[in-house]
Amino acid sequence: MNNQQTIILGGGICGLSTAYFLASSGYKSTIIEKDHIGSHASAFAFGALDYPKPTSNNLKLTDLSLLGRKLHTNLSKILPDQTGINIGYRKRPSLTLLTKKTQYENFKQIFKNDEEFQLLNKKQTLTLEPRLNNKIFGSIYNKNRSDIVPLKLLNALQKSIENQEVSIINQKVSNLIIKNKSVDSVIVGNNEIKCDKLVIAMGPWSYKIYEWVGIKTPVSPIKGQILKLLSNSSELNYSINWDINYVDSKPDGLIWCGTTEEKSGFDENITENAKNKIFSETINILPHLKDSKIVKQTACLRPVTSDGMPIIGLSNQLNNVYFATGAGRSGITLGPAIGKIISELIIEEKTGINIENFNPDRF
Repeated sequence: MNNQQTIILGGGICGLSTAYFLASSGYKSTIIEKDHIGSHASAFAFGALDYPKPTSNNLKLTDLSLLGRKLHTNLSKILPDQTGINIGYRKRPSLTLLTKKTQYENFKQIFKNDEEFQLLNKKQTLTLEPRLNNKIFGSIYNKNRSDIVPLKLLNALQKSIENQEVSIINQKVSNLIIKNKSVDSVIVGNNEIKCDKLVIAMGPWSYKIYEWVGIKTPVSPIKGQILKLLSNSSELNYSINWDINYVDSKPDGLIWCGTTEEKSGFDENITENAKNKIFSETINILPHLKDSKIVKQTACLRPVTSDGMPIIGLSNQLNNVYFATGAGRSGITLGPAIGKIISELIIEEKTGINIENFNPDRF
């Protein structure tokens, strides 16, 4: 094991993935997480490994998303052997519903010759899922989409890295000590922990790096809530999404549906308004679910940047501070890719894909 000490602040998908890929290459690291692993976002995510939708911002994520989905496929084979934990990876075709006529006309051009996505008209869509509201105009079918169970993935990553002597410290960081334009140590409680490299993977709490060392990191929390339904109807054969919403039958036997995008600071409480909104949106699209029983409601805080793009890489403002944060609603998909990239930068000082769009010093 390489003796270089990397400290990772944050125990979500990005922090765990960074530690995993470092350990796989023989590099030591320590994760510092004030709460339980994945306790604010990653463990409560929907788990879809989605392709980025064709917007100007999302097209910049194509290579990162491709790497993330490739790594998920690999992890689904490796982690169960390493840990005995089945992470629930499955191929799960999806239908992205087009609820406005203008959407259908626009996507006609975008997906005209696309091999990954297939544009379906209303009749074709209802043939695949007859229980859908017949007011839709069509859908985008993706047969290659997949998903995982986020909590099981996090548990497997944690077990794997702990088996490789990665330490996890459940305490709060209060400050950083700077020497010679580098972070020399991390203050945790009454202790000062030395570090050679520092990784900021604190999700929406990454803004604290500005308080500690003056690096502007405009990451803020966007709350998303999910309902889990018990239904007597047969399960869905496709993951269905539209606008900001989604619904799917999950391996736990429940139907998960969401979501919200709430600017409510660091409030992680579930709300009645969100429950009513999500359920209303869901039964509008799938009326047969109106008699379902809501058995659980969860909330998480997604880290979103001011420009909607993740922050990945080494900051020019300090010699040894790396950022792995700000993936927003795509955190589960992109997390392993972000962790892999940070590990490459730490070990080799280069990475396999272009990360210029995610430069930490762009703000």
